This record gives sequence, C-alpha cells and structure tokens, in this order.
Amino acid sequence: MELNSTFITSVSIEIIMDRDDGLVKEICAAMKKHPDNWKDKLSDEAKRKLAERIKEKRIKDSVKIIKFLNQKKVDYVVLKGLSLWYFDHGRDFEDIDILLDRDDVEKVANLLNKEFGYTYYRPEQMRFLKDLEQTNNHDVALIAPKMIGVELHYRMLNYLDQHKLSLMSDRIFLEFDGVKIPCQSKELQLLETFLHNVYHHLLSCDRDKWARDLNILIENYDIDWKKFLRMTDELRQTEVIYLTAKMLKHVEMPPPVLKRMAPASWRSYLKKPVLLWAAYLVWDRLFPPKDILIRRFHIKEDSVFFFLSYPANWIRMFFAVIGMILKRSP
Repeated sequence: MELNSTFITSVSIEIIMDRDDGLVKEICAAMKKHPDNWKDKLSDEAKRKLAERIKEKRIKDSVKIIKFLNQKKVDYVVLKGLSLWYFDHGRDFEDIDILLDRDDVEKVANLLNKEFGYTYYRPEQMRFLKDLEQTNNHDVALIAPKMIGVELHYRMLNYLDQHKLSLMSDRIFLEFDGVKIPCQSKELQLLETFLHNVYHHLLSCDRDKWARDLNILIENYDIDWKKFLRMTDELRQTEVIYLTAKMLKHVEMPPPVLKRMAPASWRSYLKKPVLLWAAYLVWDRLFPPKDILIRRFHIKEDSVFFFLSYPANWIRMFFAVIGMILKRSP
C-alpha cells in the first residue's frame, strides 16, 4: 500500500509533541521553509528519531486493531509485517495485513470504519472482491486519519488455487503487551513469504529484505520441513520456490530440503505451474489493472489519451529492470 508519506504527514506532529528533544523545533522550521518537501530537509538525526516514532505509532495502532478484532471475535490471522517484527525489531512495516474469509471482509471493514474511521483506499477493490473469477486481486485496502493502513486479505496469493490449503487452521499465537496475535502455522507463514514476492513483486522488491524475512521465520520457528514440502507439492510450486531460494542465495534452508526440492532435470521447469507463473508475471507487468494505471499516471479512464498509459507503463518497466540490473552489477 503506497501510503507511507500520507501516514507520516498526518501523524508526525502528534507523535513527537510529547517529547521535548529539539525534534519538534526542527520539523516546524523545515515545514515553514519547505512545506512541500520538509522531510528531505531534516538532519539525519531528526530523520532517525522521526522514523523511530513512526514505527512506534504503527506498532501501537496494530496492537489496538488486533485487540479490537479479538474483542469482536473475528476469525482472522495476521500476515507478514507485525508477525516478523515480533522476532526482529529492526524489521519495518507500513501497514497491517489481515487474512480472513472472503465473506467477512465487508463486515470487518464496517467494524473498522465505526471504531477507527477507516474507509476504502480503492473502492473498486470491493468489485473485485465480489467477482469470484478475478484471480489477480487478493485484498481490500483501508485508510483512516492518523492510523496505520490496513489490508484485508481474502486470498493468500494471486492466481494460485489455494483450496487445498487450510489457511487458518493450526494457527499459532504470539503475544505483545498482553494482546494475542493470531498467525498462520509456521509452515504457511514460510510458504506465503516465499510466494508473495514471486507472484506480486518479483521484479521490483528488495531481495535482501525478502531473504531476511525468510530467515527470520527459519531461525525462530522449528519448521516441519516435511509438512512444508507437502504444501509446496500440493500447490505445485516446488520448482518455483527452489528457483527463488537459489536466486536469493542467503536463505538458510537445510541442504537436504533444498536437495529434495531440486528438479530432476531442466524439463521440470517446463511444467505448467512454472510456465503459468512466468506468463502471469509478464501479463501483470505489461497490462496491470486500469486502476493502477490511473493512480500511477494520474490520468482518467475516460480520457482519450488513456491508451497511452500502457506504453508509458512499458517504458517505466524497462527502466526499472535496467536499474535493477545495474544495481546488481559488481
């Protein structure tokens, strides 16, 4: 969810006013002289302090939301950010991801609206929610004044048929400030962390952060590797996950597990799931949903020039790939 700057602007003064350490004075001076880009004008120390307090606010908001959902007896699990931060406090996150049943999304959105003032960030996502044929959408984003962004997931991953996986069974609970945080089983958490970037952000994600997230789970949980491998086989994603682990290089998977996942020959990469993944990836990059193009290029769908947003997106993608290659070059 691209809400970072909005969140910072709306909560910055609130979260720093209670501490008299010079940060308020510097921020106010920067806002007065540079109202449009005041954050860039802060000193490194001020940026560090502000980032720390933004994170504190996100954690506080997340716990408040989880406590509320628990009180309302909502059936859900928390994905990614907060559950990874629990083990590694250096891990940043910008929103809270909640997985629940598709039929509960609108009800929970209404609950969060009444309690915290949340509204739909992209209202058209509710149309995708109700379209069972849509496979490249998986969540509904919510925003609220001075609160962390919320993403209500009704699918764990785009495209994949996940009906064989029981997404919220065998859940585990973390505890912070006396509040229980329901999470998926440790094996499902690992699977989701592998495949989220594969199907959503492969060409535009921070791979070091990706590997770090995987290692957080591997190092802090006693993973049942047989169970994990059964899941990868059921989803028919073993080859894709193996390729991902080899690409990331620094993922601390046990060598016997990697050996078990290794394709018998190059023909394994010609299997339907691998080819479909490549096709989905290319299609999503070349022809993303119209609402993404509208936000990305600030052009209306009924504009006579809307068709130009597609080649503009291809040019943008080309330079993004070139930039990634140059960044990875020695």
